[in-house]
Amino acid sequence: MKQIIALGGGGFSMEPENPLLDEYILRQSAARVPKICFIGTASGDAEGYIERFYQFFNQYDCEPAHLSLFKPPSRDLESFVLAQDIIYVGGGSTKNLMALWKEWGLIDILKKAYEQGVLLCGISAGAICWYEMGVTDSYGGELEPVKGTGILQGSHSPHYDEEKKRRPAYQRMIKEGVLKGGMAASDGTALHYVNGELKHIVSSRPEARAYEVTTEGEREIKPYYLGLDYIRTGERLTLKPFKEDAFPLLMKWIESEEQVTLWSGSTFTFPLTEKQLIAYQADKSQIAFSAFSNETGECIGHIAIGRINNRHQSARIGKVLIGDPAMRGKGFGEEMVREAVRFAFQHLRVHKITLGVYEQNARAIACYERIGFKKEGLLKDHARVGDGYWNMWEMGLLEV
Repeated sequence: MKQIIALGGGGFSMEPENPLLDEYILRQSAARVPKICFIGTASGDAEGYIERFYQFFNQYDCEPAHLSLFKPPSRDLESFVLAQDIIYVGGGSTKNLMALWKEWGLIDILKKAYEQGVLLCGISAGAICWYEMGVTDSYGGELEPVKGTGILQGSHSPHYDEEKKRRPAYQRMIKEGVLKGGMAASDGTALHYVNGELKHIVSSRPEARAYEVTTEGEREIKPYYLGLDYIRTGERLTLKPFKEDAFPLLMKWIESEEQVTLWSGSTFTFPLTEKQLIAYQADKSQIAFSAFSNETGECIGHIAIGRINNRHQSARIGKVLIGDPAMRGKGFGEEMVREAVRFAFQHLRVHKITLGVYEQNARAIACYERIGFKKEGLLKDHARVGDGYWNMWEMGLLEV
């Protein structure tokens, strides 16, 4: 199988605290302990860049190495490259990269590696290089077209949403016929090609996007957010993505109108139905988890992170429930919230997390305060339940 993964931005060099894209790359190798080689030609083999590569990948079950054309590891570059499982090309100047690769015969070597099943990947210039052509700032000043290796058909533009000049320049060049149509990607997006065909588009950020750009304009594509596959394992429980097989348990756990309000506010009505849960699960503006006991493997609870606001770097925790009565009052709820908080800070990269808790729920308030949430205001008569009204505490937690 022949594979190329092109990153519009992100990875260890741009977001070392968010390993989702690089972990995805490692998982695509068939090798149990993949040999991954960094090529930093585009940055002039910057020592700091190479050091960051080793610092990151030394944490994983792989064998990192690097290939410098300024200090080659061997006269036999072909044997060195073909011995790798993954080639990871860093960002920098695409023009300089292509010139040096041509001089050293590395383009033909990489094409041979690709044909033999070595996974090729890279970020920015290290993504452009795999295509026939792309748009680059290598020349200084304005963006200009640049030729790549041509392993992939069409053209590419990285940093499409982040650098203001990218979008208009890329679209103009395609309309004028200077560039072929192709794929653009924002930071945090990876384009995964298998046997020359685009098979998967994944991201390390919920807001990241990909774009198919032709002479007719652009088509936005929402990638699969890899954070949804994230499994957060705590001391006694594990958070996994909320799926259909958890529907019956939630419907069983929610036994009254009062309980559905206590759990979800106004999101659901009683009785809870499969139709409501299907709509809830389909809402991509939030990330919902089921909680499983590490001891028994059984589902014991539910929690969600919603109102994810990338501009203000905020999110809201809600739908907190330890549904199994036998598990309540034993600290599982606190551990579940702590794991959700870690996920929000580490992978959603938020600055603030909020939640709402009804005034009479003293046990939950104490739990949230132990985690670090602070009361920010009391909302009077926030919800009507039966013939009365409930007040709700608004609570917040800032990134430390």
